Amino acid sequence: MTQLRGHRLGQGKLSASRVARDALGMLRQGFRRVVIVAAIVFAVPAVLTAALEYTAASAPPLAGIAVPIAVVAFGTATVLRLFGPVLYAGFLDEAVGKEYLFGEHETFTDVLRNLPWLRLAAADLIVLIGTSIGLALFIVPGIAFYALFGLVGPVIVQERLTLLDAFRRTFRLTRTAIPVVLALVVVPVAAEHALHELALAALHDAGLGVRVLAEWLVAVVVGATIGLLEVALAAELIARNPR
Repeated sequence: MTQLRGHRLGQGKLSASRVARDALGMLRQGFRRVVIVAAIVFAVPAVLTAALEYTAASAPPLAGIAVPIAVVAFGTATVLRLFGPVLYAGFLDEAVGKEYLFGEHETFTDVLRNLPWLRLAAADLIVLIGTSIGLALFIVPGIAFYALFGLVGPVIVQERLTLLDAFRRTFRLTRTAIPVVLALVVVPVAAEHALHELALAALHDAGLGVRVLAEWLVAVVVGATIGLLEVALAAELIARNPR
C-alpha cells in the first residue's frame, strides 16, 4: 500500500504522541464508522452485562437462587468486557486506518466483505483466554500476555497472515517497543476496566437505564480510543520492522 504524504510511517522516533495524533486523525475522518460499530461491539454486551448484574442484585434470596444468578452474572460480565477488542481493532484498521494511513477508501460493504472475520474472532478468543489465565496467575503474566499480543487484530488485517503467523509476527513487533505498547495499549485497557468498575459503584443504586447508559459511554468512548491507538501503533511497528 502507498502511504499518504505527511504520515511517513516508520520514519523518525516512535513516540506515544505521534501515534495518538494519527489515532485522533482517524477518529475525525471516520467518526461515524468508529462510533456505529463500537456501539455494536461494546454497547450491546454492556447492556447485557448491566441487565444481568441488576437482576442478580435484585433477585430474592429464595432457596439459594440468588447465588447461582450472581455467579452467572459475574462470569458473563467478565467475559463480555474482555471479548471484542481484537476484532474491533481489526475492523477499525480496514474501515478507517486503511484510508487515513494509505489513502485506500472502501465502502462499508467492502469492509464487511474483506475482513477476515473468523481469524479475528479466533484471535480475540485466544487473547481473552491467555490474558484471563495470566491475570489469575498473579496478574503480571496476564499483563505481559496482552502487551505482547494485544495488537494481533491490526496485524492480521494489515498483513493478511494466518492465525499462527499473526501471533508470531505480533510478538516480534511488540517486543521492539514494549514501553510504547504499555503506555498506549495496556494502561488504557486497565483504565477502561477501572473506569467501568467506578461507574458501576457510583451508580449502584441508580436504575437500570442509568447504569446501561454509563456502560455504553465507557465502552464506546474508551473502547474506540483504544482500538484506534492499536491501529496506529501497529502500522508504525510494521513499517519499522518489515517482514
